[in-house]
Amino acid sequence: MSSEDFRLFEELASFRVNDTIIADDSFKSRFVWTKCIKMQEMGLMSLDGSQNTLTLSPKNEQSAIVNKDTMLLSFSNTQDNIVEITYQVYLLTNAAKELLDVCVSVLQDDFYIELANTLKKKWKQKAVITLRKVERIGSNQIRYLSEDLTKENNM
Repeated sequence: MSSEDFRLFEELASFRVNDTIIADDSFKSRFVWTKCIKMQEMGLMSLDGSQNTLTLSPKNEQSAIVNKDTMLLSFSNTQDNIVEITYQVYLLTNAAKELLDVCVSVLQDDFYIELANTLKKKWKQKAVITLRKVERIGSNQIRYLSEDLTKENNM
């Protein structure tokens, strides 16, 4: 892998949510398809059209820490029934996951705010989606600011 290829991977790593890339317009407008193909050819990313389904129990929440541990993306079910949210993802391979340990990804505040707004608008009938700044991560707890960073808190 050349240094240019590694910089491209670091750019890709900036857009991950856990070990996936949510394949929506927010990502596609920032990381063009030819770059995705290059990452796939290098064995770092799968573009097979995988989907992720997030199952939320009634009155429950699931969260992911994103943007180099600076933001918390949360999905909350306020309904009395189970809610499923399905979205397309690109998967990082095991080799890519190993590289994450030495990778210096760039903070992408604007990207995650746009992603949260897009998800919020798409799934507003099923879940409450918020994005908050992380203040501190401790051994078993995450302390975050209460302000929702999405443009419209009640879309």
